[in-house]
Amino acid sequence: MEGTVNNFLDFARPPELNLQSADIVRILEATVNLIAPKARSQNIAIQKQLHDFPLELKIDKEQMRQVFLNIMLNAIEAMPNGGTLKIDAAKNEDKKSNKVLEINIRDTGTGITPEIKNKITEPFFTTKAEGTGLGLFIASRIVKMHKGSLDIDSQSGKGTTVTLRIPVV
Repeated sequence: MEGTVNNFLDFARPPELNLQSADIVRILEATVNLIAPKARSQNIAIQKQLHDFPLELKIDKEQMRQVFLNIMLNAIEAMPNGGTLKIDAAKNEDKKSNKVLEINIRDTGTGITPEIKNKITEPFFTTKAEGTGLGLFIASRIVKMHKGSLDIDSQSGKGTTVTLRIPVV
């Protein structure tokens, strides 16, 4: 209940960024450790591949943790019969040749139909019986506040990849 109320409050008034230098990979790994028991209980294997690290970025640690948590929990929920959650991160360049940290979170779950894909980052859109429809919306907004991007690639029945690109300054 508290989480739902906090999601609504974050939607109503987005929190300001508390930027500080932090190792984003440590935050990513801590989030993986947090969701690992839930993944194991659902017969989901977690594979990590992290390159060029540690990497200090100016980020809001708590908000980035929330982004990773929202995306990973969605991935776990998309694999009710087990599967694999793959997480990789590497330095890369965006379309404008700016240096970015690219994080891919892939699942082998049910995937997203094309009709739904365009709506999943809209506020209050959910396909879950008990979802608020704010998780991906809030994640997307936080990444944009960090001047990054969040892209979703999915095929129904084949899984989903969420790609985060965060500027390396």
